Amino acid sequence: MSLDWGQARPVLVALYASLDASPSGVLERWQVDDALRADYDDEEIEHLLVLLRRTGYIGGAMTVEVRPRVYTMEASEKGLQLLRGWRGPESLASSPRRGSQVR
Repeated sequence: MSLDWGQARPVLVALYASLDASPSGVLERWQVDDALRADYDDEEIEHLLVLLRRTGYIGGAMTVEVRPRVYTMEASEKGLQLLRGWRGPESLASSPRRGSQVR
């Protein structure tokens, strides 16, 4: 199964919505499974989470003992830029911060 953005994006959106509601900013695997199981089977969830983790759209703990598995999820810079409009490093470098102009 390859990364199909049409299938991966709704999972990413759902993950970030759950992260927004999480007081710790971290999701355990069971929370993600519960949130996604209505639309995806376990194998699809596993595959999409691993791909989103490997490509930097989510952070968190992952193991590759027998096969790759994501255990915890957290926001990543790349995901926040895509879904929350955070600015990337290149845009920050080109715009002065308020009150920090060099004279």
